[in-house]
Amino acid sequence: MNHSTCFESNNAVTPHAMAAIIIPCIRIDPLTIKCVTKSRELFPQAEILVLADVSDNEDIVEKLASVIVTGPITIAKKRNLGTQRTNRVFIAFIDSDAYPESEWLDNAVEGLHQHPEAAAVAGPNVSPHNEPLSELYVGIALKSNCCALNAHILKRKGSLQFIENAPSCNFIIRRDVYLALEGMDESLFGGEDIEFCARLVKAGYRLLYIPEVLVYHKNRRLFTFIKQRLAFGGFIVEAISVTSSVELIITLLPAFFVLFLLTGALIPFVSWWKWVYGGTIGVYCATLLIESFRHSSKLLYVPGAFFAMLIATIAPGIGILAKCLKLLPHSKRFYRNDD
Repeated sequence: MNHSTCFESNNAVTPHAMAAIIIPCIRIDPLTIKCVTKSRELFPQAEILVLADVSDNEDIVEKLASVIVTGPITIAKKRNLGTQRTNRVFIAFIDSDAYPESEWLDNAVEGLHQHPEAAAVAGPNVSPHNEPLSELYVGIALKSNCCALNAHILKRKGSLQFIENAPSCNFIIRRDVYLALEGMDESLFGGEDIEFCARLVKAGYRLLYIPEVLVYHKNRRLFTFIKQRLAFGGFIVEAISVTSSVELIITLLPAFFVLFLLTGALIPFVSWWKWVYGGTIGVYCATLLIESFRHSSKLLYVPGAFFAMLIATIAPGIGILAKCLKLLPHSKRFYRNDD
């Protein structure tokens, strides 16, 4: 992307000088340190705010960023607090377990200048290089639209377009718009980005997807991925209680599939149901197998990717039903990116 449009009169000032990078985390761990270090190296004129539950390792990043110790508040409240603490024109949200590509923030700010009709921009959050196998399998699964909303553009580069939802691990917005919408819902422990995007679009604002606005986002290990997806199901229920959108309704589908799986108990009593049940399970497994082959760069990865896709499609449904039945532990206990 050409950055000369709005900044050619002063070569000393870069697009990212108008932005603040907000990084919420539980503690300042090695992943957070990497995110801060890369952000400062690539965008020296940006303001960087780290909002952590506790002050562990604060001294390591305090020369690179402003550290705000918040206590155990929601990630939405941390983002709101960070936005209130800066006067920069643009707010760039990135997760503490992610790190930016070399022109991430400059591309985002320039995109907002070139498209005044856009209130916010987002882009892909792709797997880092050289991941351990367990994380690699999860990354492969999340490339499939069967497992993640808009995976065809959010987990790999797509084309420039307006979209209606994007995760806050890679989300840049005009500060005045964010404040006008009163920020993210601080009562939500997850799904706050889905809820915020629904309000953004409902209010008449537009969200622009720019493929060059790219970050590398760490994937969970398989065991942690199970916990994350169960928690995600609980977050869906909480988010729907606040607002509704097409994206939220779609995320309820795994719950209906889990309910369908339970109807296997009817087969001994309704003989013909075995054909419906078996046929549906066959199509489901064949679809995931095809997706595993399609997104795996090596044949060796297919079994692990298939297992990760099973988790990605079934665990949220279990989480939704468990939340509705009040059987799911508080999601904050196991929805973490620092383990």
